Amino acid sequence: MIEDVRFEDFIGIFDTKYNTQPVIDYWEYQKKCGATFNRKGIFGKERKANQRKDQCLATEDFILDHTCGYEWMKQYNDIVGECLELYVDEYESLLQYRYQQVYLNIQKTKPGEGYHAWHSEDGSMGCNRRICATMMYLNDNFEGGDFQIREQRDTIDNPEQKDTIKVTVPERGKGTVIVFPSFLWHRVTPVTKGVRKSLVMWNIGYKFK
Repeated sequence: MIEDVRFEDFIGIFDTKYNTQPVIDYWEYQKKCGATFNRKGIFGKERKANQRKDQCLATEDFILDHTCGYEWMKQYNDIVGECLELYVDEYESLLQYRYQQVYLNIQKTKPGEGYHAWHSEDGSMGCNRRICATMMYLNDNFEGGDFQIREQRDTIDNPEQKDTIKVTVPERGKGTVIVFPSFLWHRVTPVTKGVRKSLVMWNIGYKFK
């Protein structure tokens, strides 16, 4: 189900033939049941939550372990597991870590929304055991909403280098999976047209040395 694989600066990009529609249908069903919620966070000027806005459905690790009869979850586990194996094969230093797949979020981002602030996945809200993250595009019929990953380079002592920091924007397509270590700073630019739908999952283990 993986059609193409690319690696760049510790980022893995996997084009897959995964059928994303059942995931979207599951989200819509859970929305009718009242299980989805609006996220707002990372305050900006005038303390408005303008840095992270989206609609989210959090799926606990129980469904990941047991699939609860959902064929889409079984197929998702299989294909993301294959992506992670290829990722670890590419970066052999990761073989020393043990990985445990934990909950995932299904997210819908409307125009003007997104997680605009640069952030990492390894140190917030008690999540300091996250060592790896995966993100899958569930659709591609939207504009804006670019997933950007920032080069890890300290510019505090060299502010003149601020504008030279490399920002990677992985190519996207429906079913594309992006794998990256939790310490990499990243963000999602505002959606300008359509609705961005994505699925994010984390792997936990011992922190990077």
